[in-house]
Amino acid sequence: MYLNQLPFKTSILAIAVTLTACGGGSSSGGSAPSGLASNNAGTAVMSAKGGNGQHNSGDGGDVSIYKSYSDAPLNITVNGIPDASYDLLNSEVQLGTNPATISTDTTISADTSSFNAASVGTLYFYNQRIYRYDGAVDDVDAPILGKRTTIITGLQVAAGTTLSLEFTNTSNSLYFFNDVQNDGTIKVLAEEGDSAVRNLSFYPAAYYGSGSIDLSGQYPGQDGGDLSVYASIIQNSGTFNTSGADGDTEGLAGGDAGRISINSNVYIENTGNLTAEGGDSASSTAGSGENINIYGYKGVYNTGTISSNAGTGINGSTYIDPSNTYIFSSSEVINTGDITAIGSTAVTNTDVTAGGEGGEGGDVSLYVGGGEGGTNIAVPRMINTGSINVNGGNSAFDSYDAGNGGAIYIGASDSYDGGESYVNPILVAISGNLSANGGNTSATTDTGSGDAGNGGDIVISHASQIASTLATQIVGYTSIDVSGGSAHQASSGGDIEIYTESNSNDGYQTAYAPAAPINVKTNLTLNAGEVVTTGELTATPSGSRGGDLDIYIDTGFASLQKNLNIEFDGIVSSNGSDVNNGSTSRAGYAWISAIHDVNVTGEFSFNGGSDNAIPEEGEDDGYNEGKQGGSISIASTFGVANVNASVTAAGGNGQIEGGNGGYIAVTSALGGSVKGNIDVGGGNASTALINDEDTLGGAGGSLYVVSGNAKAKIGAAYDIAGGTGTDAGFSGGVFLESDCLEGICGTNTIAMP
Repeated sequence: MYLNQLPFKTSILAIAVTLTACGGGSSSGGSAPSGLASNNAGTAVMSAKGGNGQHNSGDGGDVSIYKSYSDAPLNITVNGIPDASYDLLNSEVQLGTNPATISTDTTISADTSSFNAASVGTLYFYNQRIYRYDGAVDDVDAPILGKRTTIITGLQVAAGTTLSLEFTNTSNSLYFFNDVQNDGTIKVLAEEGDSAVRNLSFYPAAYYGSGSIDLSGQYPGQDGGDLSVYASIIQNSGTFNTSGADGDTEGLAGGDAGRISINSNVYIENTGNLTAEGGDSASSTAGSGENINIYGYKGVYNTGTISSNAGTGINGSTYIDPSNTYIFSSSEVINTGDITAIGSTAVTNTDVTAGGEGGEGGDVSLYVGGGEGGTNIAVPRMINTGSINVNGGNSAFDSYDAGNGGAIYIGASDSYDGGESYVNPILVAISGNLSANGGNTSATTDTGSGDAGNGGDIVISHASQIASTLATQIVGYTSIDVSGGSAHQASSGGDIEIYTESNSNDGYQTAYAPAAPINVKTNLTLNAGEVVTTGELTATPSGSRGGDLDIYIDTGFASLQKNLNIEFDGIVSSNGSDVNNGSTSRAGYAWISAIHDVNVTGEFSFNGGSDNAIPEEGEDDGYNEGKQGGSISIASTFGVANVNASVTAAGGNGQIEGGNGGYIAVTSALGGSVKGNIDVGGGNASTALINDEDTLGGAGGSLYVVSGNAKAKIGAAYDIAGGTGTDAGFSGGVFLESDCLEGICGTNTIAMP
């Protein structure tokens, strides 16, 4: 019920007023940065990989992380554990003057046709409320119903007992003046012939419970009902269940889940389970999961499990709908629990003659901001340490496609354009495993095989504000992986984009809002998938290309800011696939561009794909060629560019022709240095004739280092040699400022794909 709708004691009002004093604390002592409990290394992985298959795989997905309108840094690091602690004031359950206490199994219905003197004390439904019959009758001895003095003000269900609700309408509402304390089971009854359990909207002043609210399907194939709970405070340590029932072995599909919607005027705390899963079927299609929507005006705190997975089934070509979970607060979202919205996994029948499509993963969104009402919390927070999984489901049997990965969106919005803020600066600290992988196929032949699922999308965004001094912390990640799936026909790696921006491009800004520096200290994997050569395969194998990496700062206000720097330290790989007598592909590219200084350390592997097969006598199929190494551009617009890394962007090997080496460009305004090891050598070909034909080594690539003040330096060891062959490849070139230091520098321009 809404806070101003009905009277209740002041303890709940006090919580509404003083929540800011207990829920907004954020940091521990010591040297941990703001928003972090410690600076220890984490073990989390962010993954949007393409699915694997025997014949066709899926492309890698995309990861985008960005921050707007603040000069506090964007940090993406392996070190750091978010502080997910919170404190909520103790609240007293208020059941009102005429509560109902359920201590034995009880059924409530609206059927009062048999009421008589012996029915005194019986609970019944009337006008969307529960009443207790007091024995009153009219002048024809008919029971008098709905007397205000007999309204049930609050409800308490004891542990081990079941309160069954027997409705006749499809959708039903129940209102209470006061609270509900549920430590048992509240169950909406259904009949065997019903297609779905009836829906329930629940309106207590506050809800507390370690028990369950059960609207799940009760007979084979039955759909779950929709559950909505509206209250000032919701504290659930039990289970809300709207799942569909399983099918049977006689051709009955799994039931679809009902929706769960939880809305609070103050806060929601879930330490239990919210479940809206589709039912399984061993003889027909799976049931779909359903949406779970959670809105807590002042805060949402989840340490439990939230699941809207689709079921498993013999899906055939039926599209099993994905489900979505939305968690939103104007002031604070803290999630340490597991959230899953996994697509349906298909199974085969007993005779293994039928299977089906895998379902797409759903969407999971966690969001803070976007409206008035949060400004009285000193430090609003968007914190995640829980695991979120929106993987696509696997297919079963030949010719069926697996499901694509879903989408994970974690967002915080302090303001419209950096200047017009509607909450205090939000502290954002994100960790935990995030998975949006494509599903796998299980086909065993290469003819008519379906496609594995593509990786999905992971987006983390923070629209901050001018006044914010809070760093955006994406921490505890050992890697971000968007690799393509492996199969006989391998797939390309996905893309990773990391950037910050000012409001210079918005066009409607009310005040100047800056961009932020970027610190990245984790590993990034964008490789093409591996080529599978086992199984019943007759088609030509093919590789694919690595994905693309962009890290940059975007602002038209560069002259108004200092230290718009990018610091990068990690292992980056975006290699093309290797094959044996098939189609190869090139590596991806990387672009790292700062306004001021850019400092890059670590390892970069951007090698072109190789074809390692030795052609048979007389073979002339156009394969056996390596492909080009990748392109890497590191740039500073107004500062220095320093690189101290091991960089390989070599051409792939091929017996007939090697791939050309890649291109490395380091450009700046104020110089800098390039150290470490740089390998842009051409790929090797056979040094002997192949079928009486010459072979060609790949040309060496280029290292290009230029600055505006002519003070850049090269201290790196480098390999620009052409590859071997009966005709060796040309040497590449090293160009520093205005001089060609070695090799053939050509036009000295970087080639970006």
